[in-house]
Amino acid sequence: MKKVLYLGTDPSYYKAKGGQIIHYPVIQIVPRMDSDIQAAYSKLANYTHLLFTSKNTVQVFFQQLNDLGISKNLLEPIIIIAIGQVTASYVKKYADCFFVVEEETQEGIVAFLRTQSLEKTHFFFPRSSLSRNVIINFFQKNYILFQDCFIYDTITQKKQPIPNLEDIDEIIFTSPSTIKAFLEIFSAIPLDKKLTTIGPITQKALSEI
Repeated sequence: MKKVLYLGTDPSYYKAKGGQIIHYPVIQIVPRMDSDIQAAYSKLANYTHLLFTSKNTVQVFFQQLNDLGISKNLLEPIIIIAIGQVTASYVKKYADCFFVVEEETQEGIVAFLRTQSLEKTHFFFPRSSLSRNVIINFFQKNYILFQDCFIYDTITQKKQPIPNLEDIDEIIFTSPSTIKAFLEIFSAIPLDKKLTTIGPITQKALSEI
Protein backbone atom coordinates (compact mmCIF):
# COMPACT_ATOMS: atom_id res chain seq x y z
CA MET A 1 0.00 0.00 0.00
CA LYS A 2 1.34 3.41 -0.93
CA LYS A 3 2.06 5.92 1.82
CA VAL A 4 0.70 9.44 1.48
CA LEU A 5 2.20 12.29 3.50
CA TYR A 6 -0.45 14.92 4.32
CA LEU A 7 1.03 18.24 5.40
CA GLY A 8 -2.08 20.27 6.26
CA THR A 9 -3.83 20.66 9.59
CA ASP A 10 -6.73 18.23 9.06
CA PRO A 11 -6.70 15.23 6.69
CA SER A 12 -10.21 14.05 7.57
CA TYR A 13 -11.73 15.37 4.33
CA TYR A 14 -9.00 14.00 2.08
CA LYS A 15 -9.47 10.49 0.77
CA ALA A 16 -6.28 8.84 -0.46
CA LYS A 17 -7.15 6.37 -3.19
CA GLY A 18 -5.77 3.05 -2.06
CA GLY A 19 -3.20 4.71 0.19
CA GLN A 20 -2.31 5.06 3.85
CA ILE A 21 -2.36 8.68 5.06
CA ILE A 22 0.50 9.76 7.28
CA HIS A 23 -0.45 13.07 8.90
CA TYR A 24 2.53 15.32 9.51
CA PRO A 25 1.22 18.91 9.92
CA VAL A 26 4.04 21.29 9.01
CA ILE A 27 2.06 24.42 9.88
CA GLN A 28 0.49 25.65 13.08
CA ILE A 29 -2.44 28.06 13.32
CA VAL A 30 -1.82 30.73 15.96
CA PRO A 31 -4.89 32.87 16.75
CA ARG A 32 -4.45 36.58 17.33
CA MET A 33 -6.40 38.73 19.74
CA ASP A 34 -5.98 42.48 19.94
CA SER A 35 -8.10 45.62 20.25
CA ASP A 36 -8.70 45.83 16.48
CA ILE A 37 -10.06 42.29 16.37
CA GLN A 38 -12.25 42.89 19.41
CA ALA A 39 -13.58 46.08 17.81
CA ALA A 40 -14.39 44.21 14.57
CA TYR A 41 -16.28 41.51 16.47
CA SER A 42 -18.15 44.07 18.55
CA LYS A 43 -19.72 45.40 15.33
CA LEU A 44 -21.00 41.98 14.26
CA ALA A 45 -24.61 43.15 14.23
CA ASN A 46 -23.72 45.79 11.61
CA TYR A 47 -22.47 43.38 8.94
CA THR A 48 -24.70 42.06 6.16
CA HIS A 49 -22.26 39.44 4.84
CA LEU A 50 -19.55 37.22 6.30
CA LEU A 51 -16.84 35.63 4.14
CA PHE A 52 -14.93 32.46 5.01
CA THR A 53 -12.11 31.40 2.69
CA SER A 54 -10.68 28.48 4.73
CA LYS A 55 -11.67 25.96 7.36
CA ASN A 56 -8.95 27.31 9.68
CA THR A 57 -10.57 30.74 9.58
CA VAL A 58 -13.93 29.21 10.49
CA GLN A 59 -12.48 27.39 13.50
CA VAL A 60 -10.58 30.41 14.78
CA PHE A 61 -13.52 32.77 14.20
CA PHE A 62 -16.02 30.73 16.20
CA GLN A 63 -13.50 30.04 18.97
CA GLN A 64 -12.88 33.77 19.28
CA LEU A 65 -16.61 34.47 19.34
CA ASN A 66 -16.86 32.04 22.23
CA ASP A 67 -13.82 33.51 24.02
CA LEU A 68 -15.30 37.01 23.75
CA GLY A 69 -18.67 35.85 25.01
CA ILE A 70 -20.43 36.88 21.79
CA SER A 71 -23.52 34.84 20.89
CA LYS A 72 -23.49 33.25 17.46
CA ASN A 73 -27.20 34.11 17.32
CA LEU A 74 -26.02 37.49 16.04
CA LEU A 75 -25.08 35.69 12.82
CA GLU A 76 -28.66 34.67 12.00
CA PRO A 77 -29.45 37.69 9.77
CA ILE A 78 -25.97 37.70 8.18
CA ILE A 79 -25.44 36.10 4.76
CA ILE A 80 -22.50 33.69 5.16
CA ILE A 81 -20.47 32.83 2.07
CA ALA A 82 -17.92 29.98 2.14
CA ILE A 83 -15.28 28.98 -0.35
CA GLY A 84 -15.60 25.28 -1.24
CA GLN A 85 -17.48 22.39 0.31
CA VAL A 86 -14.92 21.66 3.03
CA THR A 87 -15.01 25.21 4.39
CA ALA A 88 -18.81 25.16 4.17
CA SER A 89 -18.94 21.89 6.14
CA TYR A 90 -17.03 23.58 8.97
CA VAL A 91 -19.37 26.59 8.90
CA LYS A 92 -22.41 24.31 9.14
CA LYS A 93 -21.19 23.02 12.49
CA TYR A 94 -22.01 26.46 13.90
CA ALA A 95 -24.33 28.39 11.57
CA ASP A 96 -26.21 28.38 8.28
CA CYS A 97 -24.13 28.78 5.14
CA PHE A 98 -26.11 30.71 2.51
CA PHE A 99 -23.72 30.31 -0.44
CA VAL A 100 -20.90 27.92 -1.29
CA VAL A 101 -18.52 29.13 -4.00
CA GLU A 102 -17.23 26.11 -5.87
CA GLU A 103 -14.14 27.77 -7.38
CA GLU A 104 -11.84 27.59 -4.36
CA THR A 105 -9.89 30.81 -4.86
CA GLN A 106 -10.39 34.44 -3.93
CA GLU A 107 -10.90 35.03 -7.65
CA GLY A 108 -13.81 32.59 -7.44
CA ILE A 109 -15.32 34.60 -4.58
CA VAL A 110 -14.98 37.80 -6.60
CA ALA A 111 -16.59 36.20 -9.65
CA PHE A 112 -19.50 35.10 -7.47
CA LEU A 113 -19.88 38.52 -5.84
CA ARG A 114 -20.11 40.12 -9.28
CA THR A 115 -23.35 38.15 -9.80
CA GLN A 116 -24.91 39.53 -6.62
CA SER A 117 -26.58 42.81 -5.75
CA LEU A 118 -24.06 44.53 -3.51
CA GLU A 119 -25.92 47.74 -2.73
CA LYS A 120 -26.11 48.61 0.98
CA THR A 121 -23.85 45.71 1.92
CA HIS A 122 -21.24 45.62 4.67
CA PHE A 123 -18.86 42.67 4.50
CA PHE A 124 -16.87 41.15 7.35
CA PHE A 125 -13.80 39.27 6.13
CA PRO A 126 -11.78 37.56 8.91
CA ARG A 127 -8.63 36.07 7.43
CA SER A 128 -5.08 34.77 7.80
CA SER A 129 -2.19 37.21 7.95
CA LEU A 130 -0.90 35.39 4.83
CA SER A 131 -4.12 35.97 2.93
CA ARG A 132 -3.91 37.54 -0.52
CA ASN A 133 -5.67 40.85 -1.22
CA VAL A 134 -7.78 39.88 -4.25
CA ILE A 135 -11.09 40.28 -2.40
CA ILE A 136 -9.93 43.45 -0.61
CA ASN A 137 -8.92 45.02 -3.93
CA PHE A 138 -12.35 44.18 -5.35
CA PHE A 139 -14.08 45.85 -2.42
CA GLN A 140 -11.93 48.95 -2.66
CA LYS A 141 -12.29 49.36 -6.43
CA ASN A 142 -16.06 49.00 -6.23
CA TYR A 143 -16.54 51.17 -3.11
CA ILE A 144 -18.05 48.31 -1.15
CA LEU A 145 -18.12 48.76 2.62
CA PHE A 146 -16.07 46.10 4.38
CA GLN A 147 -14.20 45.23 7.54
CA ASP A 148 -11.33 42.79 7.35
CA CYS A 149 -8.98 41.69 10.08
CA PHE A 150 -6.14 39.23 10.46
CA ILE A 151 -7.37 36.80 13.10
CA TYR A 152 -4.51 34.31 12.97
CA ASP A 153 -0.96 33.66 11.85
CA THR A 154 0.37 30.54 10.16
CA ILE A 155 3.80 29.40 11.32
CA THR A 156 6.05 26.45 10.56
CA GLN A 157 6.15 23.64 13.07
CA LYS A 158 8.75 20.89 13.06
CA LYS A 159 7.35 17.99 15.04
CA GLN A 160 9.41 14.99 16.02
CA PRO A 161 9.87 12.42 14.70
CA ILE A 162 10.29 13.79 11.19
CA PRO A 163 8.97 11.32 8.58
CA ASN A 164 11.50 9.49 6.47
CA LEU A 165 10.71 10.60 2.93
CA GLU A 166 12.21 7.40 1.54
CA ASP A 167 9.11 5.62 2.87
CA ILE A 168 6.70 8.09 1.24
CA ASP A 169 5.13 7.67 -2.20
CA GLU A 170 2.98 10.83 -2.41
CA ILE A 171 3.05 14.24 -0.70
CA ILE A 172 -0.07 16.40 -0.28
CA PHE A 173 0.47 20.17 -0.14
CA THR A 174 -2.67 21.93 1.08
CA SER A 175 -1.57 25.58 0.80
CA PRO A 176 1.43 27.71 -0.19
CA SER A 177 2.33 27.88 3.50
CA THR A 178 2.73 24.08 3.63
CA ILE A 179 5.16 24.31 0.71
CA LYS A 180 7.17 27.00 2.49
CA ALA A 181 7.19 25.01 5.73
CA PHE A 182 8.14 21.78 3.94
CA LEU A 183 11.17 23.51 2.43
CA GLU A 184 12.20 24.85 5.83
CA ILE A 185 12.05 21.35 7.30
CA PHE A 186 13.26 19.15 4.42
CA SER A 187 15.32 21.73 2.43
CA ALA A 188 14.11 20.58 -1.01
CA ILE A 189 11.08 19.24 -2.85
CA PRO A 190 11.67 15.54 -3.70
CA LEU A 191 11.02 15.15 -7.40
CA ASP A 192 10.93 11.36 -7.21
CA LYS A 193 7.60 11.48 -5.33
CA LYS A 194 4.09 12.14 -6.57
CA LEU A 195 3.35 15.74 -5.62
CA THR A 196 -0.31 16.64 -5.14
CA THR A 197 -1.59 20.16 -4.48
CA ILE A 198 -4.97 21.27 -3.16
CA GLY A 199 -6.25 24.15 -5.25
CA PRO A 200 -4.79 26.24 -8.08
CA ILE A 201 -3.04 28.74 -5.81
CA THR A 202 -1.07 25.96 -4.13
CA GLN A 203 -0.27 24.46 -7.55
CA LYS A 204 0.99 27.83 -8.76
CA ALA A 205 3.20 28.21 -5.67
CA LEU A 206 4.72 24.76 -6.22
CA SER A 207 5.35 25.39 -9.92
CA GLU A 208 7.30 28.55 -9.10
CA ILE A 209 9.90 26.73 -7.00
